[in-house]
Amino acid sequence: MFTVMCLILKSTDHFSARRKKALARDAEKSQNATNPYTWRYTFTYGKTPDRYDAIFDRCGICVLFKKLGISENTPAMCAYDYEMAKQTDTIFTREFTLASGGKVCGCHYRRKESK
Repeated sequence: MFTVMCLILKSTDHFSARRKKALARDAEKSQNATNPYTWRYTFTYGKTPDRYDAIFDRCGICVLFKKLGISENTPAMCAYDYEMAKQTDTIFTREFTLASGGKVCGCHYRRKESK
C-alpha cells in the first residue's frame, strides 16, 4: 500500500496553481464538515509559489484514537507527514501538533530546491 501511495504522490505537482487551488477549496469545505473523524483546516498561499501552509484545528485521527483509548499512538501517525513529504520532494515543517497538546497543527510546505 505504501508503494502505491508513493507512486500517486510522486505523480502530482503539489505546488502547481491547480493543486493549490484544489487544496484551498478542500480547506474551505472542511470548515463545514460534520463528521468528527475528518480534518478541519485553513489553507494559506505562501509568499512565493514554492510554499504554502495548512493549519489544522481538528484532526480526525486525534478524535478516533482518543475515542479508542489509544491517543498515545497518535504522534506516530503525525510522523507519517514527514515521510510523505520526502516522497514529493517537499520540505515539511511543523511547530505544534494537536496530538501533542497544541492548539493547531501548523503544517508548512516548501518545494525542495533542484540540484
